[in-house]
Amino acid sequence: MKLKKKIFILGPIGDFGGREIEVKNITNVLLNEFQVNLISTIPMTKNSVAVVVNDSFRWSTIEKEIFLSNVFIMFSSLLYKFLLLSKEPAYRFVGNKLNKRFFSFNNMHINIIRKEINRHDLLLFCGELTSKYLKEAIDLCKELNKPIIIRTTGKIKSIPDSIAKLLKDVNLILVHSSSNLKILLLATQNNISVLDQTTLLEEELINIKISNYPKKITYGYLGRFSKEKGIIELLNLFERLDKKLIVAGNGPLLKDVKKKCERRSFLDYVGEVSGVQVVDFFKSIDVLIIPSFEESGPLVGIEAMAAGKIIISTKVGAMLDRLQETDNQFWFNIEKEQSLVKVISEIETIDKASLVNIRKSIRTKYISKYSRKQIGRKYLDVILKFSD
Repeated sequence: MKLKKKIFILGPIGDFGGREIEVKNITNVLLNEFQVNLISTIPMTKNSVAVVVNDSFRWSTIEKEIFLSNVFIMFSSLLYKFLLLSKEPAYRFVGNKLNKRFFSFNNMHINIIRKEINRHDLLLFCGELTSKYLKEAIDLCKELNKPIIIRTTGKIKSIPDSIAKLLKDVNLILVHSSSNLKILLLATQNNISVLDQTTLLEEELINIKISNYPKKITYGYLGRFSKEKGIIELLNLFERLDKKLIVAGNGPLLKDVKKKCERRSFLDYVGEVSGVQVVDFFKSIDVLIIPSFEESGPLVGIEAMAAGKIIISTKVGAMLDRLQETDNQFWFNIEKEQSLVKVISEIETIDKASLVNIRKSIRTKYISKYSRKQIGRKYLDVILKFSD
């Protein structure tokens, strides 16, 4: 039997988020052709959405690999776990004071990455251009003569000088949007490609019926509660609009979001949602609002397209690219409240049959450009090209 080539995925992969979902989508595509091994540079558990149950997939973390590499480190980590009466796995304590007195952890991290790159056929780095160990990964791939592909996540605001001069040594950089592409072109010219996201919930979202709208439209927000997402500005406006808004998510501004929702019966906070709960969220709304100041995607925009929902959005991330050639052209400026009021008024004056047709055009665009089949094929083509 022919042995499968090995793909090494490296990056700050946690338990849940857009990056983790994307890594799972990539892994699912590659497993038919490759052995896929993932090492996270940050804490990650078996509950991570990025974990795939398959004999051709293995995952670990940098700290876990360090724990397993040295008996002294293993013993001291177990000791700290015992003294702290912690339920966390012992490898979470590798960075204790005793270990740091005797070991250079930065060197150990680099050596682990070196070993993994050397025993694989290709490195796929998933993270931001500012992510820890990206520079070292590029250097090591050049030294070991191994191909490296970078899947960028997040909005690219600037490119560190230390990374910019190394980009010529990267085989391919994948970005979500033309806006990120434009910034990258300032640093490198020939090794960039736009490849957007897809959703793990495709079948369930596409099965949501597109039917006539109710008399009163229900709006929705799904995402992280943080400043760059524009959630507080959105709630401030809806408090005055007296319109139904269903809010789902979590983040540093959770207390502020809850407080505002508790003050108004038409602002409904439903908690943090994941998996099939995301499908239920989309079933409960008619229009998704993306009020972000900055984005790379966002993934929720792709999910809304699969669900066939009207989207009101700021001109961020990949949203302009995604909704191009659809009848969904409802844009606003989060810093100008009246622009959102105007768009909402416009939608509420459109006849129901036309709204249904807009929804159909959105879903059609998803199926033709962003389905798991379409995005998966593109990923496979890229990996096959550089792993030969």
